[in-house]
Amino acid sequence: MHELSHIDPRSAALLVMDYQVDTLTKFMTAAQSADAIARVPDLIAMARDAGMMLTHVVVAFRPGHPEVSPRNRVFSAVKANGMLVAGSEGASNPSGRSGTRGGTGRGQAPHQPVR
Repeated sequence: MHELSHIDPRSAALLVMDYQVDTLTKFMTAAQSADAIARVPDLIAMARDAGMMLTHVVVAFRPGHPEVSPRNRVFSAVKANGMLVAGSEGASNPSGRSGTRGGTGRGQAPHQPVR
């Protein structure tokens, strides 16, 4: 396991982002997805052990994706493919847990960091 010795945990945070079924299966190869899924738990454990702030970001849209601007090319592709709809399997993470405490699950940051 790698060490985080060169990172100051008092001034750094681990951002776990896009760790969702649609992202892991539609923007990565199966091998890349499996590698990411295998590495994230150890990375989270290292960050927690170091006392680092840990933040999970979950991207999810209402049906029809009314939040997506047509000028946003990435999210327009997500919209066109019906991906990351709140409550869908594609918007969930592989473990089936949101990973946040105190957040709304609607694209807002959690009220307190997950440690």
